[in-house]
Amino acid sequence: MNDQWSNYVSIKEEPLSEVKSEINFSGFHTLSSAEISDDELVSLTVRDLNRLLKNSGLSRAEIQRMKQRRRTLKNRGYAASCRNKRLEQKDELHYDREIIRQDIRSLKMDNKALEQEILQKKKNYESLKQYAISENIYIPPELDI
Repeated sequence: MNDQWSNYVSIKEEPLSEVKSEINFSGFHTLSSAEISDDELVSLTVRDLNRLLKNSGLSRAEIQRMKQRRRTLKNRGYAASCRNKRLEQKDELHYDREIIRQDIRSLKMDNKALEQEILQKKKNYESLKQYAISENIYIPPELDI
């Protein structure tokens, strides 16, 4: 039965000396002398952390606590990243809103100017119409509004 599973299992069981030679832990503290720092804990890959913890001699409870601490630190990082992204989006939306408000103000001013122009044209038309009536000038019905 063990032979059947050896084809499917991809994790090699290597002696500690080979594991240590493959991974460069020079920047990390040894677990026996002091606990690993938060930065070190977060920067390790899961595979490297598992190897390190497996060979550390820590109890299962301590290993679980280290893994939980790593997960908590990772989640804090993700939450901070999410907050930053949300704040950036909020700033972009405020900027877009201000641009739209400026566009609305500009369109309102254009609209007012066009209304004034229409009013002036109507006054000119009425004035011309009164002049035509006073001078007995024929105005075709399609021009009368």
